[in-house]
Amino acid sequence: MITNIETCPQAAAARAKTGAARFYGQTEGRMKMESKVLFLNDQQVRSLLTQRDVLDIVEETFTALGNGMLRHPRKDPMFVDEEGRYNCLLAMPAQLKHKQVAGMKWISMFSHQKPGLPSSFGNFVILNHTDTGAPFALVEATSITLMRTGGGHAVIGAKHLAKKGACKLAVIGCGDEGRRAIGGFLEEFALKELHLCDLSEAAMDRCIAEHSGRIEKIVKCASPREAVKGTDMVLTVTTSRKPLITADMLEPGMTVLGLNAFNDLDGSLADGRFRWILGNKHSDGSQIVDNPRFASAHLSMDNVSGDLGEILTGKIPGRTSEDEVIVFTHMGMGSLDLACALVAYERAMEKGIGQTLIFNG
Repeated sequence: MITNIETCPQAAAARAKTGAARFYGQTEGRMKMESKVLFLNDQQVRSLLTQRDVLDIVEETFTALGNGMLRHPRKDPMFVDEEGRYNCLLAMPAQLKHKQVAGMKWISMFSHQKPGLPSSFGNFVILNHTDTGAPFALVEATSITLMRTGGGHAVIGAKHLAKKGACKLAVIGCGDEGRRAIGGFLEEFALKELHLCDLSEAAMDRCIAEHSGRIEKIVKCASPREAVKGTDMVLTVTTSRKPLITADMLEPGMTVLGLNAFNDLDGSLADGRFRWILGNKHSDGSQIVDNPRFASAHLSMDNVSGDLGEILTGKIPGRTSEDEVIVFTHMGMGSLDLACALVAYERAMEKGIGQTLIFNG
């Protein structure tokens, strides 16, 4: 149980720097164990991580994937509305072998949320040392999720798959993730044109207000087809269960980045006529290709060219021609959240930020 909560002492930072006590568990007698777990709230996480930091962490983590340094047990959503299967809670466990850390993100994903509430919030990551199993950090992960998804793995996917000089982006879905994603793209691409499409006019207006000073031309579009036309990169980040992007919309040289896989992408995008790249062949193979929800799309691993980890480690090429159309789909990896939370934890220890939760037993 938790017996005490105290402000994170500066001495802990000194211990972290010397490496003398990376494991904070302390045996009392023969059976009792005391573990000190650093808690970071969302505001503290935002003060410790920038979007640029997250992009670098995501790229490093996909490289670790290609080098066999990650482990991802199967993650199965627990739907709390069994009939509609729209709202779920999900455990995303992972191991970062190269960091000697394992852990899990616990996240809510409610496509049919109550009015006024975000589709996902109150998420957190717990980190454990793999040499002892001791927990050492509990990190609120709502902002981590937003930064490392559209603004993280979608951007790194585009960095290695988009054609040279890509500068026109279409964003289908302008909620929090879509808006954050635009900021991530601006870290890697000199965007000149942005096409927005969302059922909510207010959501598009928020994107414009946040990014109008950095992009020459921003257009609100009435349909996904209008938004896609004439762009280099297409990002879908919606809660739709109906395909919004079909094969006939795509133009030579386009890169499609589907964060919700074939919920809002038509199965024709993966029928072999375009190059299809997954984020992670293992986890996306079960979550996307073998997912019964996408049975009507007739997906097959035979049409998958490889994954982003293989591209970053030189096992397969990225884009092979300027006219090639590439479809990138990825449903997220817990390792990305753990890696971001670990950096936030390390910086918090150096700065004396956070609260220490003391667990006995």
